[in-house]
Amino acid sequence: LGTTDGLVHFNGTNFINYGIKDGLGMSTYIKKIFRSKKGNILLSTGHSREFGNSGGKYTNSLYYYDGLSFNIVEEANHTFNIGDIIFDSDAMIYGSNNKMIISKKGLQQSFSPFFSENKSLGWYVTSIEMTKDGNILVGTNGNGVWKYNSNSVKTLSTVDGYPGGWGWTVITDNENNVWSVVGGDLIKNSGNKGLKTYTSFNDSPVEWVSNIDIDNFGNIWVTSNLGLVNIVGDKEVIYGKSSGFTNYDMSNLSINSSGKIWVK
Repeated sequence: LGTTDGLVHFNGTNFINYGIKDGLGMSTYIKKIFRSKKGNILLSTGHSREFGNSGGKYTNSLYYYDGLSFNIVEEANHTFNIGDIIFDSDAMIYGSNNKMIISKKGLQQSFSPFFSENKSLGWYVTSIEMTKDGNILVGTNGNGVWKYNSNSVKTLSTVDGYPGGWGWTVITDNENNVWSVVGGDLIKNSGNKGLKTYTSFNDSPVEWVSNIDIDNFGNIWVTSNLGLVNIVGDKEVIYGKSSGFTNYDMSNLSINSSGKIWVK
């Protein structure tokens, strides 16, 4: 578990806390936990304001665990404020502040619409997702999603019918539909079929959606003010207090490789 005061590991009996003394550098604020293709645990650390207040001294934000302590991931050193990471073949693709970086065999290349079109990208990359046809979708805070197809960058925002809003999270399903959570709205983009905004689940009006994930069977799961919602095709199932949850408001979720769903 990532917390504001270090990493917590539950071994089935006890909770063990890891912090600065275990190699986490200048911050114990755990932003996100990843697992590399080799199975190593990676941690993105540091609150966004910590980087701005450090005067440029705080540049290490990605660490790996070697079984004894946490160590700096050297290939991501000096590219701080890392929000999301995906792996493609032997490349690590991650967001750092308002740009996407592809790191491969010790070499790095940065991408951003600002470089080519002088467009604002917003101030932070929130999510990175690769579609089945090889495009990379990058969600941002403040300026929608932009799509990279190895040749060019296209920004998807209000001009394309999306609502204005902050905190874009993007995933793709098994049919290559693009699902986005932006400004509390859940939006499905089916290409030529256009956009669908979910205003209700099972005829219950939804006020906001906070996060989204997809399981091993291609089913969509979202956290919302109504509870945990499972979307399978046109069917929607809501899990709330009657399913054992203590309340309906849910802010985050994660699905592991075995299909177990963790909800906050």
